[in-house]
Amino acid sequence: MLELQLTVANAADARALAWSGFLLTGGTASLGGGIALFNKSPADIWLGYVAILFGLQLLIAAWLSLSTVAPKRFCLPGNQPSSWLPENWECVGDDPRRFADPELIKRATSITRL
Repeated sequence: MLELQLTVANAADARALAWSGFLLTGGTASLGGGIALFNKSPADIWLGYVAILFGLQLLIAAWLSLSTVAPKRFCLPGNQPSSWLPENWECVGDDPRRFADPELIKRATSITRL
């Protein structure tokens, strides 16, 4: 089961990296086209601004796509309800997942073992 989850995670990372490559290429080309529109003899100011704004939006989208691939903390509490309590989690420190809703924890620990 864990191998399947890791395979899915690796495939998702590969898709995000491929998509960010397309976005970076398009954003760079759009920025270059916008600068070229400003530098031509009768400058096309409006279209140049549109191209630069579009290029910046593509670069921001590429940044967001790359940020999904960055390593993050991973907690695997297990499949036993007693392991679902925050003090039994593997993530420690100021990880926001450590501060769970008390009502949710109460309901989770009341689940009987199958």
